[in-house]
Amino acid sequence: MSVVVPPLPEWLAMPRSELAEYVAKQPLAVLFSVDGTRRHYLIQTGKDEITDFAEFAEHGAESYVRAYDVLFGLGVETVMIPLLYPPNFVRRDNYLTQSLKMCRQLLATAPFTDLYQRWQLKARLYGDYDVAPNAASSHQEIAELATVLTNLTPTGERKLLLGFNAGSFSEEMIARSVALYQSLGRAPSEAELMTACFPDGPTQVHIWLGAGWLRLGITLPTLLDGGRTDVYGLSHLALDLQEGELRRILYDHLFRRWAGPEDDVSYTPDDLRELGDFYREHKDCVVGLGTCVGPGLWYPDHAH
Repeated sequence: MSVVVPPLPEWLAMPRSELAEYVAKQPLAVLFSVDGTRRHYLIQTGKDEITDFAEFAEHGAESYVRAYDVLFGLGVETVMIPLLYPPNFVRRDNYLTQSLKMCRQLLATAPFTDLYQRWQLKARLYGDYDVAPNAASSHQEIAELATVLTNLTPTGERKLLLGFNAGSFSEEMIARSVALYQSLGRAPSEAELMTACFPDGPTQVHIWLGAGWLRLGITLPTLLDGGRTDVYGLSHLALDLQEGELRRILYDHLFRRWAGPEDDVSYTPDDLRELGDFYREHKDCVVGLGTCVGPGLWYPDHAH
């Protein structure tokens, strides 16, 4: 049965509840890659440095929750967000200690607890913090946070998955494969490895959404990509995600980036004419070029 594709203007104007109901029919997992929390605070407050850590933490919590509300409000079922990634685990010790303290403080109190209740979320951790050498000194603290979140959100209709990755995804797959081999007495299947790495899912990341550099390897797990993840980049801080932007992204993913035909498809003369015209019109276009802003932060060029 063919899918009825609504015109984009109709999709953008559709009542939020109606659009969310449509999106929820095909459970989506979005990996929301956020960078620049400190930048966001300084720009929004007009300050040059952080002098009040409590105020910074409160601002960060409200900003993250607002962005999550946008995602869940449009029907996304699973949101993954890498909270700490490899560089965070090798910076000065007090940075990691402070970051973990902030995570514990924010994720177990309002407004995050209100978020869990509002969207009936199951909040869980993912990552290699239990097997990565770089996480040895912080493993216990992260594991305690995982227990706190499990107790706060024992069940839920939607998922908020928070990443704590001290090493690369390849290293995690190797470590967990070895452990599975030792327990199973054979090489694990891909499904078994996926369950070991991501016990709370998902089995596929449908959309990667971030800002700045379009370098995905440090945040997008190979097991959840499979060459099928659609990538979308913002030219502003991800914490300022707007509903209109997400509506356009969802429209593109759902109605335009379907699995296209293989190259052995039969082309009609009109198909070839349209393709030829498009290629000639865009022969000088390069996707992925960008510009450096401020101290050298890269952002992609784009059409307004």
